[in-house]
Amino acid sequence: MKSFVVSLKTAVDRRTHIENQFMQQEIDFSFFDAIEPQQVEDLAAQLAIRIGNCHLSQGELGCLFSHILLWKKAIDENIDYVAIFEDDIYLGEHAKAFLSDHEWIKAQWDIIKIEKNSAFNYLSLTDKTSLANDRVISRLLNPNFGTAGYILSNKAAQSLLYYIQSLSAIDHIDQIIFKKYLKHGAYPIYQVNPALCIQEYLLYPDDKKFQSSLSWRSSYKKKERNPLNKIKRELVRVFLQLYRLPFKVKIIFK
Repeated sequence: MKSFVVSLKTAVDRRTHIENQFMQQEIDFSFFDAIEPQQVEDLAAQLAIRIGNCHLSQGELGCLFSHILLWKKAIDENIDYVAIFEDDIYLGEHAKAFLSDHEWIKAQWDIIKIEKNSAFNYLSLTDKTSLANDRVISRLLNPNFGTAGYILSNKAAQSLLYYIQSLSAIDHIDQIIFKKYLKHGAYPIYQVNPALCIQEYLLYPDDKKFQSSLSWRSSYKKKERNPLNKIKRELVRVFLQLYRLPFKVKIIFK
């Protein structure tokens, strides 16, 4: 297991914060210098990733390619498991037990979401396993966004890279992993609960220290042209919420 934190080289306050978080639990990690906008076009050509049709900003593309290059690093260096974090996270209790090695990871757990990004997730009632320190890992059943903390096996990194290269139009990195790949990808995705990390803006919504540095998501909104489509979508959403209700699980961070 190797842990990497995506961070701009100039983000001194964020890097100091991350060093404190990992040092407090004596967890080894490395910074990975975030890709900047001027690097995106060349990387897209080198990696055969189609960026021409997307609505992402240059900052969002930089964030996406930062994650992709970490997948490629894991592949090229034959790293068994890689834990990838963004630089505004707080680590939970006993995180070291899960980030020091991969002995706890079963063969079928190739993609593991270890962050709390929402109040609830929809998780399998049967495909779940108890872990150390009163945690549980369960198969994720529905899209759940954010890429502030996740673990990939080497073969999952290969699968994700191949998958993103196959897309005719790319999207936000979390939309690709935790929505599109969740539905169409080769490997299932699992969630650890209580989560091992959380972003600052979720943990301290009224006392944020960090301003956005990676332009992770812009204010882009898709225009709704047909009111009837909006009504249909709302009806489907309500039906799905009722159908999924037995699988709704509160996500905790501790």
